[in-house]
Amino acid sequence: MQAGVSCGGCIMYHNALSQESSVVQNRICSPVWGADPASPDEPRHWLYQLLHLFIQGKGRLPEMMGLDATTFIRLCDEAALSEGVDHCDEALLDRRQLIGALLASRQQERDDLCHWLLQFAVPGAEQMASIIATASMGFNHLWEDLGLASRAQLRELIQCCFPTLIAMNEQNLRWKKFFYRQLCEAQGAYLCRAPSCHACYERSNCVEPQIDN
Repeated sequence: MQAGVSCGGCIMYHNALSQESSVVQNRICSPVWGADPASPDEPRHWLYQLLHLFIQGKGRLPEMMGLDATTFIRLCDEAALSEGVDHCDEALLDRRQLIGALLASRQQERDDLCHWLLQFAVPGAEQMASIIATASMGFNHLWEDLGLASRAQLRELIQCCFPTLIAMNEQNLRWKKFFYRQLCEAQGAYLCRAPSCHACYERSNCVEPQIDN
């Protein structure tokens, strides 16, 4: 592999691989997974699940899932990833680098959303706020860009990591719609011109079918 490029995990900003980047490279190529050290009702469980999906090439996230290198490496360590053989998918690397480049111009927007989500994160879900904010910059449904299997699975994740948001989303808006509506209201702006969601002709595009708990 050409020096200065890591596989599948991070965009390199230097001509040679740093020690930190080399660890990222080794961790995400042909990973071997240990047992999930977190229980299903802990934020760490969902962090490890998203990392596993990311390593498999699922979803539409930039390199390192929107985390900084130190945090990403620590997450790999905590998730019991072991080193593997380097045979990375160049197309996947290129796609993640392109996503990162496209999102660079929306960094402030992403940071604003991350800071808003952090208000509602339970202890241990701080990294999830960063990942969710990054995925929210994507062009597909949030659950798809995260690599999850369904909207129902995304709801389970949010229930675990941001339970207050479940109660706040009384109208069952699609999550990105809900995030931005709340963020705009918090900043004194208005997301749409309709006097209420029930009076809006685009309501079906925003509101999800009711999910039985």
